[in-house]
Amino acid sequence: MSANSTKFRRVAVAAAAGAVLFSLGLREAVQLRDADLELARSRARQLGATRIVAGIVLLLRPRLLTAALGLSTAGEAGWLLSRMLAVRELAVGTGTVAASRSTADPWPWLMTVSAIDGAEALVLFTAVRRKAVDQPGGWAVLAADAGSAAALITRIVHLRRLTARSAARR
Repeated sequence: MSANSTKFRRVAVAAAAGAVLFSLGLREAVQLRDADLELARSRARQLGATRIVAGIVLLLRPRLLTAALGLSTAGEAGWLLSRMLAVRELAVGTGTVAASRSTADPWPWLMTVSAIDGAEALVLFTAVRRKAVDQPGGWAVLAADAGSAAALITRIVHLRRLTARSAARR
């Protein structure tokens, strides 16, 4: 297999993964547009659980991230970067699950998660433009962050509307 076909396959897989992850985020946003508060909390719990699983995977296989971003030659620094991201995903996932309890106020936490994903998307966009990371992997991760941020922003707006209605009825 030639180097060009291998590179094309990597680009195609990264583009497909990014498109799928972005579309899943947008699909989630559309589905929650008219959801009731309990369904929205349930989806937040699912998102939290997904992030916890992602954190565990990155703890167990830190080289997955460095390979996706073309940072395999980063050695120990890349390994540590993956581990730091794994810990962050575990913390964000745990906080999201906790904030989805029926007695919890989800707004501050959901806004925080949206800000985290949005900021990460901006940082990755800069890294991709500067060619500091592998283009295909960088765009795929950027698309995932942008989709997550879009879904969370939509979720925040919707949940805010639901709680405002609920407060008005009291």
